[in-house]
Amino acid sequence: MMMIEVLSIHFTTKCNFNCPFCYVHKSTIEKDVDWFCDLIKAASEYNIPQIAIGGGEPLLFPKIVTKLAKTAKHCDMNVSLTTNGSIINSEVIESLEYVDLISVSVDHHKVKSNGSIRHIADTIDSLSNLSKFEVGVNYLILDRIALGIMPLVFNYLKKEGLKFYVLQPKFYELNYRASELKRTIEISSVLFDLYVDESTALVIGKIEKCGHGSKIISVFPDGSVSPCSFSPSIAKIKKPHEILNIIDSYYPMKGYSKCPYIIRSLET
Repeated sequence: MMMIEVLSIHFTTKCNFNCPFCYVHKSTIEKDVDWFCDLIKAASEYNIPQIAIGGGEPLLFPKIVTKLAKTAKHCDMNVSLTTNGSIINSEVIESLEYVDLISVSVDHHKVKSNGSIRHIADTIDSLSNLSKFEVGVNYLILDRIALGIMPLVFNYLKKEGLKFYVLQPKFYELNYRASELKRTIEISSVLFDLYVDESTALVIGKIEKCGHGSKIISVFPDGSVSPCSFSPSIAKIKKPHEILNIIDSYYPMKGYSKCPYIIRSLET
């Protein structure tokens, strides 16, 4: 049987920010935490090695994060979590006990919402100093300015052990060329511990096809299932164990050689 690498769990669409590029469709129906815990247990039957907890903003609900992450660890799964970094307090830090990697999203909208880049840097420092988990920065390249200042931002946030992940927004028109992106990444890779998401890896020629419908499976608050976090739903499950039927029926699917969800006004 093929190996799915990541079960992406969006247990809520609620968020304390309102970023204009957000791809998450707000949902009024949300499965409870026990439903998602049973989903994790079912997925572990197929030896999926990792869950990725996203949202919405998952740290609005630290008790749910704790329960999901603890369930995953009991199933021998690694746990990653993505946050906007605005809610870091003692209760939240306690909720991260079973998390292996926490990634803080950084872009100019989140800098503005957080008050300053200094606030984000302080959050990253606080998380890194805990030494409980790996800490990463998800840097979203929204425009040519964000691309140009990327090395400066990385240098400002840089600290030992910090990983930088470069991402491109989906369903959002980009005004920089793929060649500009590739050149900036090549330069930054020499200076920083840098990684790219699959859509960016396609652009810079690092991979030939993405993991759509093969490496990842995403589940949303209402039970909708997608072959990646950005693609349309292929099914909606009522009971958690039905995720196995979806995998058996639809996987593996064909990956993309070019992400259909990236909109670029300048192609070359």
